[in-house]
Amino acid sequence: MNRVPARWLRAAFVATILSVGAGWLAMPVTPARGQLLPPLQGCNFVGLFTGLTPNGVLDKWHAFAAAVQNCITLRVRLTIIQLSEHCIPPDNPRIAPVVQYCEQMVRQQQEQQAAAARERAAIVEREEEQARAAAALRAERQRQAAAAAVAAADAAKAAIAREQQLAAVRLSALTQKFGPAAAKEIVAGQITTGMTTEEVSDAKGAPQTRSVVPPDDQLWVYPDATVVFVDGRARNISQRSQGR
Repeated sequence: MNRVPARWLRAAFVATILSVGAGWLAMPVTPARGQLLPPLQGCNFVGLFTGLTPNGVLDKWHAFAAAVQNCITLRVRLTIIQLSEHCIPPDNPRIAPVVQYCEQMVRQQQEQQAAAARERAAIVEREEEQARAAAALRAERQRQAAAAAVAAADAAKAAIAREQQLAAVRLSALTQKFGPAAAKEIVAGQITTGMTTEEVSDAKGAPQTRSVVPPDDQLWVYPDATVVFVDGRARNISQRSQGR
């Protein structure tokens, strides 16, 4: 009976082991069950065929965002450390679909969160713009009101100044015409005995009625006074409250 060379036996044994290991590494994840099939082997066994180490695998997992790692843990019910301890890297055919799924889900969530953040920022910007517009409108109205108040005060001051100027001009003219004492009485609207008809007219204006008392006397009637002129001068003055 022919004997099989020992080196052939060793080669067949290694080929068998490699075939079994490759088949195990290629088995897919079953997301519905949320676990990896078949039962996991230790990293010492897998490392014989892949050259992987727990630390090396963990470094590969750390390249993924924490949200992706959490998603994977929820899907396969194994932590990243546990996956590393069993030498299952992200590109392992059994878990690569889960990695892709979690990356897509996290990316979509981030996009949705970014869109929501942009919308919130837009709402805040619109509200701030409306607040700025309202504040600007209030400020403009306040400015206009203040300007109107200043203009009204200036107009009142100007009117008073004009009245004072006209009064001064009138007093000066009356002083030159009738003397300072009579001018002050006329400006004050007073009627005193001895005033001429012209002085009374300057002080009180035209009378409501004017009557001639023969031969040459006159009777002037005002709302608040009655004046009798004798020889052209006021002699009898009757003052009364207006409206009586």
